[in-house]
Amino acid sequence: TSGVDPSQDHVIDLGFVIFNEQELIKECSYRIKTDVTLDPVIIALTGLTMPQIQKEGKSWEEIAEDLQILQDA
Repeated sequence: TSGVDPSQDHVIDLGFVIFNEQELIKECSYRIKTDVTLDPVIIALTGLTMPQIQKEGKSWEEIAEDLQILQDA
């Protein structure tokens, strides 16, 4: 998340894998765009910066199809 306060901070990094028995079906990893400034503690912990989040990040709409797969799994 962008900080340690769940009422104000946003998810900035998301990853998941889907398995069927012992077979890997899908693996996803995303940076999530946010306008919330990263807490200095989070920058130190993750090494992520606001420019990275803005450049590499995707919107929730952009990853919606992959998130639907999670719901259907």
